[in-house]
Amino acid sequence: MYTSPYNLNLQTENPVQFYDDLQKHSKTVVSEGVKRLSKYTEDFAEFIHNRSFKEYHSNEYLMELLMAGTFWNNYYQFLSINAIFYKPLFNKLYNWRKKFKSQKTRIDSYRGKLAYGLLAKERNYKIDIYKRFEFLNSWLCCTKEFNQELERLENWRIFLETKNVSYHEKFWSDITAFAKWFEENSELSLGKYTSNWEEFMMDSAGKFNLKEDYFFSTRKPNEYHLNMVAAEIMNQCLKPDFNSTKEKVLLLPKCMTKNNNCQAKMEDKQFICTNCSSDCNVSKLKNKMNKQEIMTVLIPHSSSFSEYLKPYKNSRETGLIGVACVLNLIAGAYEMQKLNIPSQCVFLDSCGCEKHWLSGNPTNINVNKLNNILLHEESRRKVNSTC
Repeated sequence: MYTSPYNLNLQTENPVQFYDDLQKHSKTVVSEGVKRLSKYTEDFAEFIHNRSFKEYHSNEYLMELLMAGTFWNNYYQFLSINAIFYKPLFNKLYNWRKKFKSQKTRIDSYRGKLAYGLLAKERNYKIDIYKRFEFLNSWLCCTKEFNQELERLENWRIFLETKNVSYHEKFWSDITAFAKWFEENSELSLGKYTSNWEEFMMDSAGKFNLKEDYFFSTRKPNEYHLNMVAAEIMNQCLKPDFNSTKEKVLLLPKCMTKNNNCQAKMEDKQFICTNCSSDCNVSKLKNKMNKQEIMTVLIPHSSSFSEYLKPYKNSRETGLIGVACVLNLIAGAYEMQKLNIPSQCVFLDSCGCEKHWLSGNPTNINVNKLNNILLHEESRRKVNSTC
């Protein structure tokens, strides 16, 4: 029996219950984070400005700290100096799978065996406080599941290199404590949406071992909650630029199609739904979006996302609405933001990708939330914005 590790649909009278709960919780997280970590975000903002790095909102820096603390709490037992030496090997294999597409399955099989054998082994290795980011980032790099997040955390590693050991000690103590607070409070506020995680892991125990997506498919509930809150905060910060665009494009993942016989066609380097099945979720959404003169495009796989984004780099006329599962959404949002593309994001209501979740059941999104984004919801009613 298939169980999705998260589900955003609850039987309530409020059609956007999850998004209301998420918005409320995100506001609490930002408030608590500012009280605990504002010194670091302020120091970091000054550092970024002085180095002429790309600058983001302070609340996004706060989410990066929460990300670092969460990753450390979840993965520190796997870290060792070995990952630093493994990086060239994993980088080469990852590049080969993109370059030699006919060998992708074979290379991924090899990557899976290596990753499980070398990166999933618990170690009793004491890491010097000032080397934590180096060890953590090297391990994240080897897994190839955190590429966009890693780019953000690399700036924090460089930042900390300018600080003394006492600063490092206080920094890591504070961000891991905040991550622990977040884990406990998110379970209370958002845990009902990830309540199936343990059942999913029991059903899938051992099925991901030796696979290249082991670290992606076995991520913990606190990382689901982290991605939920981080995406909500990014949406708030990016909304003004998105609202100012004249055209909108909705990007839908292939896992929303009814079956593997999807008849989508390539038109101008874009996969377009041909309405081959009237009860397909993509077909239904496309018909609704057509009435608003919004283009709907299918993204065959998350690996195709980067290629699709290139023509919209530095766009000011077109806003993109990215749709993805919880674990993929923040990475996609980071990529669009890095390319200066006005964007918003909507979560899939549950997991469905056959590659990762062993089912291939068609997924869907909350159409009410999508309409709120398109109708400039915050201009019609008060919103507890975090930005």
